[in-house]
Amino acid sequence: MNPSLEEALQSELPLKIEAAEFQDPALLLSGQGWSLSTMCPWRIRRGTHIEMSWSSPDAADLVWDLIGLSIVGGSERGLDPAFDLSNGCVIDLFVDNATDPWILRLADITLVGPLHGE
Repeated sequence: MNPSLEEALQSELPLKIEAAEFQDPALLLSGQGWSLSTMCPWRIRRGTHIEMSWSSPDAADLVWDLIGLSIVGGSERGLDPAFDLSNGCVIDLFVDNATDPWILRLADITLVGPLHGE
């Protein structure tokens, strides 16, 4: 059985973002010894304000602003994961179907979401 997102991240945090790239529909964030990639819709929000999303016209340029931040937490809401950033923002992923997964590679484990079947 796969560990939960919270369990997998527990000993790995913080994950410093050293590279960020968006080529619709793929988002890739990575750092020393880890990477997060997704083919599903995503957004970055601060509270209820959306800072950017996969549908933002300038998303490919805006994701560069994530470089230097760190992922400091993560949680799952049903099939959808969320990653807390060191600047107070949250990256929300929206798993729209099983063919558009997210993949989190850590030092000792690779998680492929959604973690729980429908």
